[in-house]
Amino acid sequence: MGYWILVTIVVLAGLAVLVAVVASEARPAPIRRGPAPRRPWVVLGSGAPDGTPRGWVALAAGTLPAGVAVHDLSEPGATIADVRLAQLPAALALEPAVVTVLTGPVDLLGGVPLIDYAEDLSETLTALAAVGCRAVVVTVPDLSRLPGLTEGDRDLAGLRTLVATWNAAIVQVARSRRAAVVDLSPASRALLGPGTSLDGRGFRPGPAATERLATLLGRAAARALATGPLTAGDSEGPDADPLPRTVGPATVPRTAPGHGV
Repeated sequence: MGYWILVTIVVLAGLAVLVAVVASEARPAPIRRGPAPRRPWVVLGSGAPDGTPRGWVALAAGTLPAGVAVHDLSEPGATIADVRLAQLPAALALEPAVVTVLTGPVDLLGGVPLIDYAEDLSETLTALAAVGCRAVVVTVPDLSRLPGLTEGDRDLAGLRTLVATWNAAIVQVARSRRAAVVDLSPASRALLGPGTSLDGRGFRPGPAATERLATLLGRAAARALATGPLTAGDSEGPDADPLPRTVGPATVPRTAPGHGV
């Protein structure tokens, strides 16, 4: 009797092992997923043909981490209103990680009231923050350094004051909407010096200016990409602060150049 009990136990154990082996072979292999694709970098604002075969966006793109797609939606002569109404919806459809907003000179020199500019900029940044996108806002360079302007025929002091007023408003709106700021004022000499020319839809930076712009804005985009998506814990919500009180109906002096930048 004991012999048959032992045989039965051995047979049952063998069957259990066989069932386990068959089950493991039937189980589907785990799916190995590659890294998630990087969300892109998008450029909005006023673009213009550059003085070099490669624009600043293309140059800056070469400095970003591998796998980051770049979409330049900027258009020559575009105002912040154009950005909000036309470029922003296209940008949101791309689900960007970072958006650089390069406007200001076209609006300023075109006589757009600063309060209108600030409201459109605020709405644009609010929409980007709502989807976790980090925004990088660019200030206006010192337009009094534009080639061809002289103290004799232009109110350069007034133009410098106006640019400073606009930049103060841009910084306040950007910070209240949790956006990073790239201040172009210190680089004005390099950006607007010899080699830069104007036409009716913007400015054409020379090779040196194009490389300088690419360095400044590419570095800012890379830093924003490395930070990760915008979250509610980064700062107060995008609608927490009102528009800055310093934003008033300032417009361009009559003596300022009439071309957009």
